[in-house]
Amino acid sequence: MKGVGIMPSFLRPHRQKQQLDQHSLHEEFNKALACLSRSYRHLDFCDPEYLDSVVFAIGAAERRLMAVLQVARKEGISAW
Repeated sequence: MKGVGIMPSFLRPHRQKQQLDQHSLHEEFNKALACLSRSYRHLDFCDPEYLDSVVFAIGAAERRLMAVLQVARKEGISAW
């Protein structure tokens, strides 16, 4: 899986303060949403011994999505 365990560039603390464009934030939102959806699908097919891992992945995907939404809110980007 590409980019697993790597913090998205817009969340890195050392990044210079600059305006994020809506396109990159929208793209990151779609990636986070797809990751969450994929994690929920893994829950349907996982073996009992991997359940803890899948639950952890779901929590991480939810937190990633919330971080993206928080950045969007901070930038003043909304759906309408």
